[in-house]
Amino acid sequence: MVLATAQTNTGLKTFLNGTFGLRNIANTITSLFSSAATVARTYTLKDADGTLAFTSDITGTNSGTNTGDQTTVTGNAGTATTLQTARTIA
Repeated sequence: MVLATAQTNTGLKTFLNGTFGLRNIANTITSLFSSAATVARTYTLKDADGTLAFTSDITGTNSGTNTGDQTTVTGNAGTATTLQTARTIA
């Protein structure tokens, strides 16, 4: 089957494992999609341009959150600090 023009599908289309492919921009390489799911799954892409990535590709370095890439603690943050003058906390 050749679909040379835009198609609108209103029903479920099922592709057997390894039969749903995506061509690169140069139209020289086909990448196939496959699934090892053991139960039915729903995958949702958000309404935005961008790159899909594995969570292993993402670090806390640029995200503003600590995702485990801080390996050392220095200064008082790493140890308990003794106060010079006793304080009562009410």
